[in-house]
Amino acid sequence: MAHDACYFALFLDAFGLWNRPTAIWYPIPPGGVGLKVALWNAMLDRPAEHWFSQAGLGVRAESLRPAMMTGAAWALARARGRPIPYPSHTPTEQASRVAEWLDASGRAGRPGLLASTPSAAVRTCLAAEAAGLDLEGAAFRLGGEPYTPAKAAVIRAAGARAGSSYSMSEAGLVAAACARPEYVDEMHFALDKVAIVTAPAPAGADGGADLLVTTLLRGSPKVLINAEVGDTAVLSERDCGCPLATLGLDRHAHSIRSSGKLTSEGMNVVRSALLELVEDVLPARFGGRPTDYQLAEVEVDGLTRLHLRVSLRVGEVDEPAVAETVLAAIGGRGRPEKLMATVWSDAGTLEVVREEPRATAASKILPLDRSSGS
Repeated sequence: MAHDACYFALFLDAFGLWNRPTAIWYPIPPGGVGLKVALWNAMLDRPAEHWFSQAGLGVRAESLRPAMMTGAAWALARARGRPIPYPSHTPTEQASRVAEWLDASGRAGRPGLLASTPSAAVRTCLAAEAAGLDLEGAAFRLGGEPYTPAKAAVIRAAGARAGSSYSMSEAGLVAAACARPEYVDEMHFALDKVAIVTAPAPAGADGGADLLVTTLLRGSPKVLINAEVGDTAVLSERDCGCPLATLGLDRHAHSIRSSGKLTSEGMNVVRSALLELVEDVLPARFGGRPTDYQLAEVEVDGLTRLHLRVSLRVGEVDEPAVAETVLAAIGGRGRPEKLMATVWSDAGTLEVVREEPRATAASKILPLDRSSGS
């Protein structure tokens, strides 16, 4: 946490954002990013003003541990004189609340900084446009899903700017946003934390090389040695002249994509869960064969959507029931997955479409199609 807080400080310095009021739009635990960002700001003695959370503090038994964790962190931070904001339930359809905060910050002469996923940032910009709010000069610190040119175009049109970082639960921050990028999602690998080697990308990937990660710090959450993390990236080395380059972090990456998992709204589903869903769960409930179902990530107006393709060979199906089955199957795998299903449901991320699953050049039908993705 302390090490990653230093990288957050570098981000603030590199982008000239140290004195900006800051807000967070990430879910409460079991989603960990929102709490981490809140604690980074507290460690740097620049407390965040607001924590907007896509998920609320529930009263169900499975919500007790995350609620206690959030409350304990809030109370202890206040007791130490380094407060963090108490999370305010702000589902995706209330993006205007976040936009209003950014608008108010700008009108006060200090344009705000929002830490969020790229999709949440796009929703904020679209909500601002719809409400006639001004985001000129606002900034976003993004992570959790790919930051694509389409998403960047929406943010630029709102008069804002953004930097995207790459993290994973097993290692924390892996790559930090470049302040002088040639690509919208260009980053510097944190070479003091991780070593990166590459392998040929697997079938169905969007390009780039498969990333194999080795952790170097004793404080890493897990020890990884050439671990395949299911992500690909385009790598390069150049002296961009930004503050991270002056520290010797000259290995860059862009176009980071997930080849073996779904990643949307800052949430992801691993490949094994996708296989079980399309090969077992859906055929058993609605008929057809495993090759009659396929999930695909597509980008619509800067927002990442999940399409579940259902072959016409399956016959008539209750599409809302299909969507509910998918979310229930994902949400039943554990607390993080339940949070993920809730966020996707609230955001309307999943859509059932009646069309044939698409085959690769080798005539394989994969459970996850990225060919039309972001």
